[in-house]
Amino acid sequence: MIGIGALVLIEAVMLAGLAPGSDRALVILGLFFNGVGWNFAFVAGSALMTDALSPAERASIQGLADLVMGLMGAFGSAAGGMILGVWGFTVLNALGALLVLGPLAATLLRRPALASLSTPQT
Repeated sequence: MIGIGALVLIEAVMLAGLAPGSDRALVILGLFFNGVGWNFAFVAGSALMTDALSPAERASIQGLADLVMGLMGAFGSAAGGMILGVWGFTVLNALGALLVLGPLAATLLRRPALASLSTPQT
């Protein structure tokens, strides 16, 4: 589900970033998919984290993760506004895609099944 969320997020930023500024419907659709992709990844990531923690750790670590997420959301909103003002909506969405592609690529490269496919078998 995290991978699906990441793919939906990439689709969303491509749709919104490449849509003409005058086409409000495409921009709104891109922002809608942004929310859908974020929720897929967020809910699945929260469930994965909860399963990885002991019952004694869950509340404090989940609270810390939610705090960091909220702070990054506030920082991202401020930074996004500045990027939008200086470089525009297309650059903002391209940076958003990079922020999704980087962790997604790192995750896929760390998966044992996928890593074994990328190395030649002797």
